[in-house]
Amino acid sequence: MTRIVDLDSLTDSRILYEKRPPLFGLFLLALTAGAIVAVVLWSSVTMRPSLVEGVGVIEGANRTVVMASVSGRVAAVDAPNGSRVEAGARVVAVESLELQAEKDTVAAQKALLEKGLDLQSRFSQAVRDGENSFRQDVVDEAAFYWQFDSLQKQKDQLIVSRESLEALGYTPVEIDGAIADNALKAEELDSTALSESSAKETQIRQQIAEIDIRGRAASTGESAFQITAPVSGTVHLDEGVQVGSVVTAGDRIGSVASTEEGLDVSVYLSVPDRQHVEVGDRATVSVEGLPAVEYEKLSGRVVSIDADVTAMPIDGTETANYFVVHLALDDDVVRTRDGAEHDLINGTAITVDVVRDEVTYLEYAQELAGFSP
Repeated sequence: MTRIVDLDSLTDSRILYEKRPPLFGLFLLALTAGAIVAVVLWSSVTMRPSLVEGVGVIEGANRTVVMASVSGRVAAVDAPNGSRVEAGARVVAVESLELQAEKDTVAAQKALLEKGLDLQSRFSQAVRDGENSFRQDVVDEAAFYWQFDSLQKQKDQLIVSRESLEALGYTPVEIDGAIADNALKAEELDSTALSESSAKETQIRQQIAEIDIRGRAASTGESAFQITAPVSGTVHLDEGVQVGSVVTAGDRIGSVASTEEGLDVSVYLSVPDRQHVEVGDRATVSVEGLPAVEYEKLSGRVVSIDADVTAMPIDGTETANYFVVHLALDDDVVRTRDGAEHDLINGTAITVDVVRDEVTYLEYAQELAGFSP
């Protein structure tokens, strides 16, 4: 059966519904309003930090920079990172490229001179023995072979045949005189050849002595390229300093420090991030290599910022500019979640978050929406 309701009755029902909504609707309205109020209250009191990230290293406050005294290639690293050294101990050995070239040249020249001296001595002995001990098919011996051959031909021309002279009508006295004169001339040829050869030997020996002096000078100079620790302490070598790498004279290759007089925390920030960091800003420090789930973060504050940029090598061929920021830590140990302690040592690598600004989340939302807080 169809029920007919007039328009006035429907209007009255709608008004009554709006005046008396169902309980579920009231619950939803209250829940939504409460959530909005809670979010607004939370965002108005909860701070949203804005962070600047950087990497750094922990070193002893009393540290001495180790500089490369010469350009060259690292031949040996005697004190790796974290090792303890005494003042004067060798840290790195640098092989000078120029020095090595000089040593190679000296060695090659000395070997050549010694070979020449041996050949010249053999020639002198060959003259004394009257026997050619050289071979014409050997490159180094050919010149001496022909020199001895020329000498021998000159001596052969002085040989006198008694029978030939008698046939020519020379008297025995004249023949004996000619033989004696030619024998004397042959001796003079040998004597002259020996004298010249001995003079050359003396000259070569003198050249070898001069070469030895150059060699000793090169070896003495090499000791200056043993880079030693200026003070006693713990060694920290810069990244990239390893056997085979090339260093330049005057460049820093690391430092030697003692943690007994405190710690210095250096953080490297990119140039664009420098403008966001000021002295007094808070920072949190994480030690690289320690699991974040087990170890707590350290806290500290910025105490100083270098006035100028520091150039750091990248891949040994390029450099990048950083600002070095120094932190003061609230503690010198990092603790695990269960309270165990881990001492900070010289050369500890760290990751740092510097709090550059703090605003409430409500102010942050207003900034995103384009409204001033």
